[in-house]
Amino acid sequence: MIQKNALAKVLRTLATTIESMADEDVALLLAGKGKLTFIPSEKPKNVHVEPSIDHAVLMTRLNDCRDRDEARQVLLSVATKDALMSLAKGQKLYIAKNDRREDIENKIIEFVIGAKLRTEAIQTLSLTGGGNQADG
Repeated sequence: MIQKNALAKVLRTLATTIESMADEDVALLLAGKGKLTFIPSEKPKNVHVEPSIDHAVLMTRLNDCRDRDEARQVLLSVATKDALMSLAKGQKLYIAKNDRREDIENKIIEFVIGAKLRTEAIQTLSLTGGGNQADG
């Protein structure tokens, strides 16, 4: 059934094409002195669209945040889930197609703020292992 529908669609397209041709071209085609050629129409390629938000500015604002709540407030300024996905993918974060906006926000926040907090925690640890011991 699918093949019949596809064939019927091709024949309708062919008929429309022949009807739009000049009479002289149709005469040449019928006389065997011309031919029809299929040229696929070009599909629009994935044109890189400039993001509606400036990722560099947004990442700078996120890096200036001191905690996760402050970073969440910055991310609320991003209007759409697609813009958030673009930001996350720009940072090489894995985003699944079915991730909710909140999940994407959490991944970005953990990437930026979580890394900063972990670094600060490591830097405050005593390298000798005795953080609470008295000297002496």
